[in-house]
Amino acid sequence: MSEEHAKRPGPSAEARAKAAETRRKNREERARLLIKSLRVPTEPEPFDPTGDDDLSLDNLLSKDEIEEIRRTERAKFLAEQKKIAREAAIARVRAQVRDEIGATPEQEAHNRWLAELETVTINLPRLRQPNGREAPPEPLRINGRRYDHGRTYTVERGLAQFLMWQMNQAHMHVAQVDGRSRNYYNEQTGRMMYQGGPMSGGAPSMSFEGIHRRPAA
Repeated sequence: MSEEHAKRPGPSAEARAKAAETRRKNREERARLLIKSLRVPTEPEPFDPTGDDDLSLDNLLSKDEIEEIRRTERAKFLAEQKKIAREAAIARVRAQVRDEIGATPEQEAHNRWLAELETVTINLPRLRQPNGREAPPEPLRINGRRYDHGRTYTVERGLAQFLMWQMNQAHMHVAQVDGRSRNYYNEQTGRMMYQGGPMSGGAPSMSFEGIHRRPAA
């Protein structure tokens, strides 16, 4: 140690006391933070709208003002619904007038006819299994919608025609897989099937003549 460094005065007693106090406070703060991190968090207190809160919205609007808002919104909604109904009526009357004077394009008339609603009952075949039993019919699925055997649905005519075509194809497929001819008796419907579809020529019957009725010429 040099002579000059040895002659330097050390920290005063007051400075040493301040440093000791600072270290003590730092230790206490670290201990407090450690205890806080280990403490189990508690649920926050629920908001009390009845308390003395300057942000409460209960008294900002009077009953008359709320009633006025209700009347205004009701009038707006009814006006919107009336506008929609008026536009639909105009389109319907315009289509009728065009049909009367023969100004409707053929494709448009056909599309409108296909869009009309009708009911269709799903009739699907059962597939025979190797053990002699029959598996339940698989449902049809079109555009994410399921059509189950035995249920009746109200759909657009175009979709109804497609469903009937699908059912006809399913019966033809099962007839081929089961080794049946195209003309066979469907046990679940009690009628004869011709090329996958029900026999024409009259209403289905459980009698011998009804079962063996052939399609009309």
